[in-house]
Amino acid sequence: MAEYRQIMLLLLEQRPYRQIEVMADCSHRSIARARRVLDEQHLTNAAQVEALTSEDLDRLFTDGRKSVTGEFAPINLDQIVAARVGRKKPPLKVLWAKYLQTDAPAGVRHYG
Repeated sequence: MAEYRQIMLLLLEQRPYRQIEVMADCSHRSIARARRVLDEQHLTNAAQVEALTSEDLDRLFTDGRKSVTGEFAPINLDQIVAARVGRKKPPLKVLWAKYLQTDAPAGVRHYG
């Protein structure tokens, strides 16, 4: 991931994009994103950029991916491991069928 704080500081120094690409080892697209954030947030000096926290940078430079783990019913791996240890080992197909029969909270679905 690009070091956006460094890119923004170099942009504030009025460095050319090609020089920033070499210095920060980043793409032209990353520099353009940093320039857009500087303009949208009205950041005009290095002190403002250095005052940004890691959380601020994460919020400003989201990559568009979303977390989908909350959309699915969790699998109890401890229960599966306990069932597979020992003499009587049910097949994973049977354990999967049991998982699919468990109740899922509202708005959550099973994997598969």
